[in-house]
Amino acid sequence: MSGRIEELQLMKRGNELFWSVIFSMRATVNAQFYWLFLMHYMRRTFLSIRPALLDNALYFPDNATAYTAAPTRNILQRWEWKF
Repeated sequence: MSGRIEELQLMKRGNELFWSVIFSMRATVNAQFYWLFLMHYMRRTFLSIRPALLDNALYFPDNATAYTAAPTRNILQRWEWKF
């Protein structure tokens, strides 16, 4: 991952949860970056802040195509997240 994440904020609006990320350097969001982000930041953040969310459905309303990449699909399937 080029650069590092300086700040990760989770925000709740109604029943939806949003996140905001600030990077120390510019980075291209590709499948590998997205996988690392999920592995190293999102899951740990959910576990520490809202562990119940990991047992419920999560919806990622974005236009990224990372879900089609094998590494991202594999990690989401391992966590039993539907996509």
